[in-house]
Amino acid sequence: MRKNDEYKALTHEIETTEAAISGFEEEELKVMYTIDEAKKRFAAAEAELKQNITGHEGKIRTLHERETQLQAELKEAQAAVAAARPAVPASQLKIYDRVALKPGHPCA
Repeated sequence: MRKNDEYKALTHEIETTEAAISGFEEEELKVMYTIDEAKKRFAAAEAELKQNITGHEGKIRTLHERETQLQAELKEAQAAVAAARPAVPASQLKIYDRVALKPGHPCA
């Protein structure tokens, strides 16, 4: 009788252990699914960020080109002012220079 009780106890322990293993396997599958979903979300976010970066880099290039163009125009305007100054009477230049130094004036 004792052997039969030991056998039943071992059988019960095996069944309990198998149930626990099954539970762990289910949890493992859930975790793996969660990881896969997180990887998909990460890849989508990464793709969106790369697209945003590319767009911003294009805007930066455009702004640099515009800056270069405006710098060239400024130099041309400054050269035109310098070339025109000798032909303007000194009294008028004095007034121009005083007005040009005021804050907010485009010549400042």
